[in-house]
Amino acid sequence: MSYLFKDRCLSTTTDLYTFVSADCPALLSNGSTVSCVPTATGVDVTYFDPFNAVTTTHSITPSLITCPDLIGDAVTLGWQVVLVLITAWAFRILYKVAANR
Repeated sequence: MSYLFKDRCLSTTTDLYTFVSADCPALLSNGSTVSCVPTATGVDVTYFDPFNAVTTTHSITPSLITCPDLIGDAVTLGWQVVLVLITAWAFRILYKVAANR
């Protein structure tokens, strides 16, 4: 099963956690630094506030959103195109028959 994060499908939870941690901002607007480290169960986010010299760590688990089945959608679209072509061909045959009368 693959997991969706920021319009990308990632094949394993480990890949998902690594991608989420890489997307972590390094510096916040208030001057705090942020570091994200992937773990086996999610991502550890560590905030360091230089003004108060306080370090806070939070463990987060990203939502496991499954990727859409794009192959199934492509097959369905392909059959719909085929049906439109068959219908157009049938109407052309009917037009020729009606024009010859």
